Amino acid sequence: MSASVKTANLGLSAWIGSDKPTRLDFVNDNQKLDTAVGNHINSTAVHLSDSDRERLETPYVVGYYGGNGINNRSITLDFEPKAVFVYKKNSGSVTKDTSGNLLMNSGMAIAMHNGINGVAVSGNNITVGQTGTAVDGVLFNLNASGSQYAYIAFK
Repeated sequence: MSASVKTANLGLSAWIGSDKPTRLDFVNDNQKLDTAVGNHINSTAVHLSDSDRERLETPYVVGYYGGNGINNRSITLDFEPKAVFVYKKNSGSVTKDTSGNLLMNSGMAIAMHNGINGVAVSGNNITVGQTGTAVDGVLFNLNASGSQYAYIAFK
């Protein structure tokens, strides 16, 4: 005879003195426990996934590159950043060249939005701009040949 009383949450056997448990009662209870515990352990709504855990442990990456003068240079990361900030080392964010044009020495981009000041993000690629001709007195200066740059990419 199966248990005449069951537990409220999992419906496990809560035998009373007059019950006569069978092997099948124990097997059924074990299956219920295995399913409930297994679902809990595998639930990403309750537990962090490996990628979520990594994002919390290392929420950003800092990288460096040497400028090569190419107009649209692509830098490939091993993840898809949510946001990126790029800047020219040992320089102000905005400076002027000898002609009085503004040199944009830093820029940022947010995934799925247009970048600002010559930086864009698409998938796991950062694209930085280097312009040779000023537009409205502004030049992007994020890949000048011989210059050093740093970026912070947020996961």
